[in-house]
Amino acid sequence: MPVVIPFFRSKGLSMAEIMILQSVFSFSVVLFEVPSGYFGDVVGKKFSIVLGMLLSSVGFLLLYFSYGYVTLIFSEVVLGLAASFISGSDSALLYDSLLKIGKTDDYVKYQGRFTSAGNFSEAAAGLVGGFLATFAIGLPILVHSIVLLLGFLVALTLKEVPIKRMNIKETNKNFKAIFKLITNNQILKWWLAFTAVVAVGTLTTAWLAQAFFESIQMDLKFYGILWAALNLIVGIGALLSNTFKNNFKQSHILYTIMLTVCLGLPLAGFANSALGVLFILMINFFRGIKEPIIKERINYFSPSDKRATILSLNNLIFRLAFASLIPIGGFLLDVFPFKTAMSIYFTPLLLLGLFAVFMIGKLSKSDI
Repeated sequence: MPVVIPFFRSKGLSMAEIMILQSVFSFSVVLFEVPSGYFGDVVGKKFSIVLGMLLSSVGFLLLYFSYGYVTLIFSEVVLGLAASFISGSDSALLYDSLLKIGKTDDYVKYQGRFTSAGNFSEAAAGLVGGFLATFAIGLPILVHSIVLLLGFLVALTLKEVPIKRMNIKETNKNFKAIFKLITNNQILKWWLAFTAVVAVGTLTTAWLAQAFFESIQMDLKFYGILWAALNLIVGIGALLSNTFKNNFKQSHILYTIMLTVCLGLPLAGFANSALGVLFILMINFFRGIKEPIIKERINYFSPSDKRATILSLNNLIFRLAFASLIPIGGFLLDVFPFKTAMSIYFTPLLLLGLFAVFMIGKLSKSDI
């Protein structure tokens, strides 16, 4: 949503209150993430996606008609539930489909196309949303709800690959097997840690880019254009992810992603001008590159009947981290200048992320 922060601002919210709302959303995803991923594994990944799309439409409709902070919180909870039903099941369904036809080596290519299609669509929506906001700040929210309802209808046409599913009556046994798998696979654990750091960084950028636009007093009419540009660059990165994977060492890709994601917003703050947008564009480019590569690795280490649950655990980890940290980011922005707030916020993330890359290289015996 290109104007979501101005939308919340129009309701009289401070940056800290806005970030608390995003924390509520993330904690809601954390609460429902693993149960919904497990739901996808034992009931069906398609059904999980269909339900998530329907709830997404309802959530944005509630957001549009919200009239107080409590109703805004409730809307974020519904949207968190919706996101949890979709996350994990979508990537797992794609990997299962490729596994069925023996084309898992092409996963990064197809996931890149999948990601880029979403971002190119969001880029177009950003232009439309910015235009609609000039008529009424809440109008993009309402239109977004309608578009998600159309997405629900499209999801009904998905085909699910038949696989042997876990028995829902053996839930305790199933979760013990899943946690044993993760505990015994050290490299998978560090991939999950790396994913958490990068996801927190990119999600923070997605939200605080608008705060940066505010800090340089950018005109609201440019928000939609920039939102479109940011999503276009993510889509381009996703399309090029397979090329990067095939032509560069894994170590170089991972270190570049980590440095770009964690240094981009602080550098934008020090630029303190429209030049800072270039750093945000760089973050989004590598956000596009990392998505298919990371998901391919996690899918690779996960058996089909547990794939959606493990992917949901991955999302749970980064959502929990984001929900814990983003209120601190909002508080820092209310107290310090943008460059100082972002430098403080991203320093521990950078240190942890670099260590995760080192451990991935050590455990995979790559030449980092």
